[in-house]
Amino acid sequence: MQRIARASRVKSLSAQQWRSCSRAALVNSRAEVGDVEGALVAFHEVVGKMPEGKQTMLFNTVLKAYANAGDFVGAEAWYESMLAKCIRLNSKTFGKLIESAAKAGHVAKAEFWLCALQDRPDLSLTTVTYNIVIDACAKAGDAPSAGAWLTRMQAARLSPNEISFNSVINSCALSGRSDEAESWLHRMLEAQLRPDRTSYNSVLSSFSRRGHVDRGAAWLQEMWRSSVPPDHISFTCMIDACAKSGHWMLALGWLEQFRMHQREQQAPAPDIVAYNAVLNACAKASDVAAALRVFEGVEVAGLRPDRLSYSAVVEAAARSSASDVVCEWVDRMEASPTITPDEACFNMAINGCAGQGDAHGAARWLLRMVRARLAPNSISFNTVIKACASKHDGPGALHWLRQMASSGLAPNIITYNTVARAFASAGNAGRVEDLFAEMAAASVHPDVVTWTMFFTACSKAQPSQRAKAEQALGTMLQSNVVPDKVMLSSARQALGAKRSVRLFEQHGLAATDGPDGSKI
Repeated sequence: MQRIARASRVKSLSAQQWRSCSRAALVNSRAEVGDVEGALVAFHEVVGKMPEGKQTMLFNTVLKAYANAGDFVGAEAWYESMLAKCIRLNSKTFGKLIESAAKAGHVAKAEFWLCALQDRPDLSLTTVTYNIVIDACAKAGDAPSAGAWLTRMQAARLSPNEISFNSVINSCALSGRSDEAESWLHRMLEAQLRPDRTSYNSVLSSFSRRGHVDRGAAWLQEMWRSSVPPDHISFTCMIDACAKSGHWMLALGWLEQFRMHQREQQAPAPDIVAYNAVLNACAKASDVAAALRVFEGVEVAGLRPDRLSYSAVVEAAARSSASDVVCEWVDRMEASPTITPDEACFNMAINGCAGQGDAHGAARWLLRMVRARLAPNSISFNTVIKACASKHDGPGALHWLRQMASSGLAPNIITYNTVARAFASAGNAGRVEDLFAEMAAASVHPDVVTWTMFFTACSKAQPSQRAKAEQALGTMLQSNVVPDKVMLSSARQALGAKRSVRLFEQHGLAATDGPDGSKI
């Protein structure tokens, strides 16, 4: 019957009318895919043949092409041509102008055209029109404006739908406004709308980022009560919230609930993202034993651990000072055909060795990092330099300082002071003095610690370098470095008790405590 009726309508059309309809359909087909050029070609073939009552529709179809192409400049120019030709405007005209600006990411323009539509009492506003602007604000990260337009929609006596609220809720969640996201979800419920997983998961993700386990759990319970089954995103958010708040046992509990939900609902099983969130919780809690157990669970579940899985175990070991475990797991990553350690993993291995006083081991890991075609950063070099200094290895510390500089990294005052400490502990005043020259060349100004190291080197030198210490005291004071108690004590030891008293009085320096507690 439908085919008969259609055939009857076709027979009632003249040949010219039929061709016009076909060309108009071609304009629309080009507009649907954002082909402005194709739509214009078809438009010019048909515009003179379309009846006056169809002109607005035809012009709006070209506007649709501009909108789908995100070409708001072209859309506005086409709008001006409609005005020039006295084409009647309707709500769809403004709707396409709004859409073209929104797709191009020009929120202010989209808002401008919505305001222009609001100023036309002869034209109707729709929820869809408002939703386009709300979505544009949300995508631009402007949650307050998205919420304001939803409120204005309600003031215009239009009913927001699930799309309206979800855009605002998600925008609030992504911008860290978890309280506002929760408030909009409450308002959605008050509007007698049914939130979906997207609504709930947006709020859960916002609480996850802030580590608010209890508030997230309350909304997950609400999902169950509302017959909206949680999915893998919901559970992963809860696990991640536990990780951020340092509750690794709660994270394990939520992982178990995830498994139970999968068995009962025949839902997808926990994926590697969920396990990694638990591993991250173990790392934040510095519990390497728990991290190793969870990693075993990853393999038992038939999942393939990724770099984040390994990195979490390495971090857990590093935080618990288990340097042997750190090195073992970075070794395992390097041995894997699919997993490669990143800079953070190598730095944790370097730091693990340094923490155990193994300067040579720390240096080996830095070299392995270079061989892995990764660029050591300031932390990498400074850790090795500190390890050398802790072993009183001045030449080693100086070697790595120069390697650091040659790699394009600028040693800072802490780096130089660490090297100075290594030479000072060995009484090598000459080497510390050389560092002052290197610092000057690098535009790094010695501070009170640097001078303290020089006086320490002078006092420990064999024989004692009292003349150098006396000269250094004057130079230091001329450089406007303010001496502290530690530096004055170091200078006193380098100068000798009697000479230091006279020099301190001469320069107006405060007395320091002698070895017997007396003031000198």
